[in-house]
Amino acid sequence: MELKGNPKKNLTDDHKPILEIYQVYKKMGGRAIIQNLTLNAYSGEVLGLLGPNGAGKTTLIRMIVGLMSTTSGRISIAGHDISREKVKALKHVGTIIENPEMYKFLSGYDNLLHYSRMVRGVDKARIAYLVKLVGLEFRIRDKVKTYSLGMRQRLGVAQALLHNPSLLLLDEPTNGLDPAGIRELRDYLKRLAHEENVAVVVSSHLLSEMELMCDRVAIVQNGSVKDIQKVNHTTVAGAAENIPVVFNIDRPDLAQSAIQAAHPEVDVYEDPAGVRMTAEIEQIPVINECLVAAGVKVYEIRMLAKSLEDKFLEVTNEKQLKLAESGKRG
Repeated sequence: MELKGNPKKNLTDDHKPILEIYQVYKKMGGRAIIQNLTLNAYSGEVLGLLGPNGAGKTTLIRMIVGLMSTTSGRISIAGHDISREKVKALKHVGTIIENPEMYKFLSGYDNLLHYSRMVRGVDKARIAYLVKLVGLEFRIRDKVKTYSLGMRQRLGVAQALLHNPSLLLLDEPTNGLDPAGIRELRDYLKRLAHEENVAVVVSSHLLSEMELMCDRVAIVQNGSVKDIQKVNHTTVAGAAENIPVVFNIDRPDLAQSAIQAAHPEVDVYEDPAGVRMTAEIEQIPVINECLVAAGVKVYEIRMLAKSLEDKFLEVTNEKQLKLAESGKRG
């Protein structure tokens, strides 16, 4: 049953990004903070900005919400250029940069009521809906000074959503939270994106949290996007790329000799499940046929995905190696 206070968004094109960042460049004090950065965010997804401290994540978020201007490039929200149509663009945005600021001597409800008076069209039904959405219905009448940090973060999310934005921006939202608070906030953000069709953009330097929270992760380093990774998907780009594979079998010794005889170019190693190897994706069914013909029982074939950590280290290490090489040449 649909809850009151949750107006449906008029989404005419699911494939059109809510947030478009195109070739953005930001220079401060003679130094390039953001360099030729292009990135899109879509309704119904949690997009992570992952990078070390100083990578440019907070600067990018500040430019998205108009707190800083771009040196060049374009940022648009729901089709409105932030530099030329700032008011129209920001009508579609809710944001928390660093920690949410609330009046601690007021209750959570009174805080939301106070902020709702600044936005046209927000009624008590909308407030009640958001309170339920973030799971604060049993504490909303308590003073904010009695809230845990996790509860204040969730109240901040409710406040940012009062005007029913299409885009929610959060800068390092899990800072200072305990494990329970991190999990609660993570679950609410995923629910918000997937059930409420909001585009959620989260910045963090925590690999594990990005992997659990996000649908896609943009790896940011030195002010530019080095890679965009779908979370919990293999990084196989095509049939020619080698990938690690595990065969769960009953005769590892027989399997190794059979594979090496038929495919000497494939390196085979023992694994607790049977054997492990790195092979092209089109070789996998051929190797399976080879094992069956040799009398080996194959119980499972498992392709191993690169973790987000693997990809992050791969991308950042490549950058460090290039810098080291250029330094040697210099």
